[in-house]
Amino acid sequence: MRTERNRRIIRAARLAIIINCVLLGGKIAAGVVTASVGILSEAAHSGVDLLAAMFAWAAIHFALRPADESHPYGHGKVEALTSFAEGLLIFGVVAGIVWRAVSSLRGGVVVEQVGVGLAVMAGAAVVSGLLSRYLLRVARREASPALDAMGTEMSADVVSAVGVIVGLVLVRFTGWAAWDAIVGLVVAAVLVRAGVRVIIGAVRGLTDSQLPTEEVDTIRDVLNAHADNFLEYHALRTRHVGGAHAIDLHLVVPHDMSVGAAHALSSHLEDEIAAALPLTDVTIHMEPEDEAQKAGFAAETQRAQGNTK
Repeated sequence: MRTERNRRIIRAARLAIIINCVLLGGKIAAGVVTASVGILSEAAHSGVDLLAAMFAWAAIHFALRPADESHPYGHGKVEALTSFAEGLLIFGVVAGIVWRAVSSLRGGVVVEQVGVGLAVMAGAAVVSGLLSRYLLRVARREASPALDAMGTEMSADVVSAVGVIVGLVLVRFTGWAAWDAIVGLVVAAVLVRAGVRVIIGAVRGLTDSQLPTEEVDTIRDVLNAHADNFLEYHALRTRHVGGAHAIDLHLVVPHDMSVGAAHALSSHLEDEIAAALPLTDVTIHMEPEDEAQKAGFAAETQRAQGNTK
């Protein structure tokens, strides 16, 4: 299962590299021909997309390596680290776009061959939209932070490409070339939003944020469905490790339950949780009833002593 998942993720990343190469070449050519700030800004954006896709492809290869002695929890966080770097790259592109747009407004650059620019950007918007939907679909299905970051950035490509098209249309019908630079600034604003989203997602992955509420509820539903087999559970902790889930909890069982029965119950619960949330590593700590009561009494005593100081 994991091997097939790995193939799908790598195939999606490889496709993103190929398509971004094509988009970058087309936008550079159109930008040179038209002298459009908007199109050149989009070319810079595609350049970052290409670089980010290459980084993500390399990171995915590394992240999908199995756990080893030096990385017992695997290498999944490399994807989140790559996503964070991708967010920083986006902000770098934003700075370049703003500088070029302001320079254009001051220097009065004339946009030429508007029809060529419109054709190229329309094609780029369609291709970016299709690629974004594909990457986000695979990212959700396979729980890949790197693909999610790429898909998010490609969706921003669609918005910014449409903005450039609107700017070129306004230039063509009004003859005022400043529209092109203004659209370039709008593109920069769109990229800022995409960059913030990518970085927030990466930070959550790097700082062991809890799983989303709906996924935690799924875990609780599995446990509650087997409540007759144990007394209670507590200390439920969840986090992302790259594209996988890590879950651990304490399960209190009757003091007369045999070791074999406790182990069978633990294995069954781990399997059911993993089935409900694929790519999940579940660890259940079994506690006999009397030991749990002692631990609870000790904890209450410690809290009471702390309150009296």
